[in-house]
Amino acid sequence: MGATSSSQSEPPREDEKFTSFLNAVCDGEQNVDVNRDKFVAFFPKEAGGLAKRLLQRITSKSGGATASRTTCHDTIQEITRLTTAGAHIKLYLGLYYASVDGELDSEASSSIDCHDLLKLAHSLQCKTSAVSFENVTEDDELLKALAATIVNQGDQRVEWICQNCSDIFTALHTWLTGLVTGISGLQVGVDVEVIPSSSLLNSVWWWLLSSTLPSPFSQSLNRSQSTSPLEKSSSDTRQFWTSLYSSNEHGLSVNRFQHHIFDYRGPTILLITCDDGHCFALAVDTEWREGTTPWGKESCCLIEVSPDYRIAEEGSQMVLFNEKSRNIPRGLFIGRDKTRYSLKITDGLQQAEFNGKTTNVIDMEVWGCGGAGASSHQADQKKREKKDAERHAKVKLPGKWEENPDRLLLQWGGASPSYQDQFRAEMAPDASS
Repeated sequence: MGATSSSQSEPPREDEKFTSFLNAVCDGEQNVDVNRDKFVAFFPKEAGGLAKRLLQRITSKSGGATASRTTCHDTIQEITRLTTAGAHIKLYLGLYYASVDGELDSEASSSIDCHDLLKLAHSLQCKTSAVSFENVTEDDELLKALAATIVNQGDQRVEWICQNCSDIFTALHTWLTGLVTGISGLQVGVDVEVIPSSSLLNSVWWWLLSSTLPSPFSQSLNRSQSTSPLEKSSSDTRQFWTSLYSSNEHGLSVNRFQHHIFDYRGPTILLITCDDGHCFALAVDTEWREGTTPWGKESCCLIEVSPDYRIAEEGSQMVLFNEKSRNIPRGLFIGRDKTRYSLKITDGLQQAEFNGKTTNVIDMEVWGCGGAGASSHQADQKKREKKDAERHAKVKLPGKWEENPDRLLLQWGGASPSYQDQFRAEMAPDASS
């Protein structure tokens, strides 16, 4: 009986991976409560708001004015064991919109708090990824607009995020787990992909699209381990986005569009901006083709990026690109309902029609998501086509032109059989008389 009493008085066993973190915030003592200042200081400055909210959650579970080491351990352990995107969304929205009992408060509607959360999640996604954007001037305004959209969902905030950008907090959760376990989530010693300021793709759009699109467009098969679709790797198990076409660089025309994206055997993302403020992203999970029948697999997705971010339509057989047949309208048609397409791009890619309203296309951009293999195949195919064209251009006509019957027919018809004969005739002495 005495042995049992002694064992019950022993402190609960801690998970060793949290020991360093707990020692730092509890002055290295087993039975000391969490030091508030040291807890907040353990987090980087930009994550100070998250640290305070997390400490508030731990304190509320302790049932007092302070947070015990044991409760801190149990709460942190519980948080790090969350593995699904839906659980991440509930956790972080709960931290920023929590009622007294720690549950999500449907009445909380501060877009400022939501903006702070999104800003942190976006910042950590960029910092833990091997990608850098030269143009960041509009990032904060885009984040504020997204925060307002989420807040306007009211008690449907969690459902809206799950439906439209489910992995929005995945990088944040991966970073937090690494922080409290001592495993850094920062990329060290890797090449950084720099996206120029002339690109339509900005860091907020990239972050949202990375959080929305399914595995064919992500950099690895395991979304929970992903950091950036643009990250380069020596292994082909990771994918990175490659710029295939830009109307700013190549010109806005059907010919240029087809030349740069056809023969790319991998998923692609088409970005479209219009003069009325609408912006769209079309994610295509198969190789582009021209014809009179719709195509695309289950991962195809049309996203309205601006003014309100949302998935407009997704599914198979929703892309039709016709520029040759006169039996049906020409252009790019997106949507499974042929009587009411979600988006039409017509007039040589110059006009867009969405929700019954017509607007002008300003810019278009296509990014390849198939990795180095798809880019290499496209380059090889272009080389073969160029060689074939050069070879056909050098084919000589059979026989001698001077003895060809076609030459005689041209002469009988009064046409000059060659520019050389015509020049000689015009320069003859009697030609000027």
